Amino acid sequence: NLVYLYFGDEIRAHLQTFRQELLSYPDILAITTTNQIPTYIGNSTSGWNWEGKSSTEEVLMHMVQVDEEYLRTFKIEIAEGRYYSPEMMNDTSFVVINQTASRIISPEGSPIGKFLSIGPYRLSIIGVVRDFHFKSVHRRIEPLVLAFLPMENTILFARLSPLNRDKTLSY
Repeated sequence: NLVYLYFGDEIRAHLQTFRQELLSYPDILAITTTNQIPTYIGNSTSGWNWEGKSSTEEVLMHMVQVDEEYLRTFKIEIAEGRYYSPEMMNDTSFVVINQTASRIISPEGSPIGKFLSIGPYRLSIIGVVRDFHFKSVHRRIEPLVLAFLPMENTILFARLSPLNRDKTLSY
């Protein structure tokens, strides 16, 4: 019951209005934006650093850009800490990671409050989401960073009610 569409600058300029218009339809249950299809998140780098990381350690972490409705729309659960809120729209100094990344960054305990950095960016870990498959279910789950960058997203996902699906899609 998920549908998606790619959007450009014209919709981005009016994204909140567009989102509210869609959500006013009773069978559209949630809306989120992202930069990648969540069944194949391919944006990855080994350039991440954290306290305690060995200088010889190479860890490939994947990254997806999210907004404040990503977890709700995809029914992903928080395992620890918290998720992004609308009040954080202009503050990109926080980051949420998955459980696999948490075990790598902080093997002895909670990563909440620790820092993850890449290039000039130093990000405070505020939350950990439960692991979910973002590639083939036949592959092990890899470390994932959910970066709050809604202003750069290009894909809109809508969760639809299973009732009246054809009518909702037509809308």
